[in-house]
Amino acid sequence: MIRCSLGVAFLAALLSVNAPAQKTPAKPAGAQHPLALFTHFSATMTGGLLKDEVRRVYRSGNLMRVDLDNEFHVTDLASGTTWVVRPERCTHVPGPDARSYPFSAYRDAKFELLPGDEREAIDGHPCKIGTASVTPKDMHLTMKMKIWYAEDLQGFPVKVEVAHPAHTITVSYKDVSVEPPDAKLFTLPAKCPDFRTGEPNGGKKPAVKKPAAKPTAPPAQKPPQR
Repeated sequence: MIRCSLGVAFLAALLSVNAPAQKTPAKPAGAQHPLALFTHFSATMTGGLLKDEVRRVYRSGNLMRVDLDNEFHVTDLASGTTWVVRPERCTHVPGPDARSYPFSAYRDAKFELLPGDEREAIDGHPCKIGTASVTPKDMHLTMKMKIWYAEDLQGFPVKVEVAHPAHTITVSYKDVSVEPPDAKLFTLPAKCPDFRTGEPNGGKKPAVKKPAAKPTAPPAQKPPQR
């Protein structure tokens, strides 16, 4: 639970992520999110925010799943919340899982496509490189996002690099399938209490039992007088 909470908190604090519904609201100017079109895939992810071990990730519409050791996480990109599913229990936590980056990030940002005709092969995939400037909402900074679109994988981004002012985040994807993943991968337990309140999804907060009254001790008796 600590690992999951840190991952979620790190993503929110670092990027000020706001994940609205999949239908991105209209922007007065600029391009749409460069990753908006890739809503169904399976891949093996390396790098990212946490620089974690190699993880298998899946996306189906608004849902994005990551497989961990003896558990898996499912992030709802529409609500920006995550389900942590373990063999013994399930917990619903606020915020997207850090491994859903960069698909869950910069949803309200302003994008501007930058000119360029770079090409490079990544793991044998011929790629066209796209570059965009990213200005997150309510943040006075502009970042540069560089994306390697694999032409033999329907343009899937096999590598994404985001240059922040102080550091650069790189995410790579291998063993990519652009076919919709099995819907069963996103099946959640019927009961998954909210981490903050202990309230099951869609249910009422469990009633708090009042502690039983403590038995009162009988009054002390005086010894009989002789």
